[in-house]
Amino acid sequence: MSTVEQRDVVVIGAGFGGLCTAVKLDEAGITDFVVLDKGETAGGTWRDNDYPGAAVDISTLQYSLSFEPGKDWSRIYATQGELLAYIHRIIDKRGLATHFRYSSEVSSLTWDEQALHWEVAVDGAVRYHARFVISATGILSTPQIPRIDGLDSFAGPWFHSARWAHDVDLRGKRVAVIGAGASAVQFVPAIVDDVVSMTVYQRSAPWVYPRGDRTIDGWERFAYRYLPGVLRARRWQRWLRNDIEQLVLERNGKGVEGYRAAGLAHIEASIADPQLRALVTPDYLPGCKRRVISDDWYPALQRSHVEVTKATPATITTSTVVDTDGVEREFDVIIFGTGFAATSFLHSVRVTGTGGAQLHDHWAAGASTHLGITVSGFPNFFIVFGPNTGLGNNSALVMIECQVRYIVAALKYQRGKSIPALTVKPTVERHSYASVQLRFDGTVYTSGCAGWYQSPDGHVDTLWPGSTAEYWWKTRKFDHVRYQRVAPVPARDDAEVRTTATVGGRR
Repeated sequence: MSTVEQRDVVVIGAGFGGLCTAVKLDEAGITDFVVLDKGETAGGTWRDNDYPGAAVDISTLQYSLSFEPGKDWSRIYATQGELLAYIHRIIDKRGLATHFRYSSEVSSLTWDEQALHWEVAVDGAVRYHARFVISATGILSTPQIPRIDGLDSFAGPWFHSARWAHDVDLRGKRVAVIGAGASAVQFVPAIVDDVVSMTVYQRSAPWVYPRGDRTIDGWERFAYRYLPGVLRARRWQRWLRNDIEQLVLERNGKGVEGYRAAGLAHIEASIADPQLRALVTPDYLPGCKRRVISDDWYPALQRSHVEVTKATPATITTSTVVDTDGVEREFDVIIFGTGFAATSFLHSVRVTGTGGAQLHDHWAAGASTHLGITVSGFPNFFIVFGPNTGLGNNSALVMIECQVRYIVAALKYQRGKSIPALTVKPTVERHSYASVQLRFDGTVYTSGCAGWYQSPDGHVDTLWPGSTAEYWWKTRKFDHVRYQRVAPVPARDDAEVRTTATVGGRR
């Protein structure tokens, strides 16, 4: 029988969210914590998405933690390998490695109403009792592969971009790419010279804007390394520009038309063939789905051995894909660039709160939270980068730092006041979620497209509807008046249990 460890805090996920949480817990003197991750090492998104060409699409000057901004980035848009090394470097520098445990997939969380702690099951068995649980699994952790009739019969290799099969040699292969989102925009140009032919099944064309990536060297590298004020100023400049762009997109007015005109001009300048130009022109407003930046996507699609189609795969045989237009093509390899189940929060974890309430049932009609961080009926449970905290045009790390600051403040408040457990008030959660959803009305995000920003029922449960400045203000301190204490539920004695069983069984 395995020993159950007692911990003050269990953190789930070792990506940027889990890393930031670990650093700030340690700084606050809350050192009895463990970070669990299903992978074999830290990194989260930047561990899993190691496909060719993988890189960040927000400037690294901003896509880095404020307390560890990094002074030696090689490029404006850092590659996957550089970001992964950055995460590991912080863990080592801060002496946090002993807190991280890998190959530990959390399968369930169950609130013990008598002991007022969480039972944390790893691979089906309870391994930890924790006073607090902080979920930092993120919204882009579960790859989404569409259900296509006959996929399992395909004789060649097929895989998702987030599970790239590096042992598959693509040289001289006929490749089908299903999906044309942010990942495909990166890996297609990276592999296009290796394959003998490629068909891109593009259900919906993305809005693409110039990337403008470049190396950071010379005086600029010197300034970032030795003049911290320069790096700080550049970070603030990038942040302010992105926050303004975010507000422009949300208001769905003349600013959005300006982005649309710029996107169309980019297509016009990049593609001469009118038929291809029509294929890559989106039929929705910029910002309704995730915009992408690339300098080599349009050139890759114009290669003589590349075909783009708006038809989607309908059936797959042992060697072919038949699309919805009835066209059948032969392939050796199929690669899915179909994104993630972004609205299936805590997809693989069964979370049971007070009175046996199930988190996924609680969220059946919408992922209701307070500030995307806490959920009523689930005491001492916090979420980093959860529902309604994603961004369409800024760095996720800004939001993560805001959330972690709020959570650490909550833990310090409870410890200082000797409060065993708190849960956000139901009325607060309902009002918080309703006000967020109301703000999406009339924005570009509800202008008619269907993408990972929107849930199947039409809710926008992934994005924050305002600026990061506003979110910082709302999370700048722990608002304890919006929470209520949770008292232990008395355990029933054996006689009471027997009486209940007898009455219920009609003996």
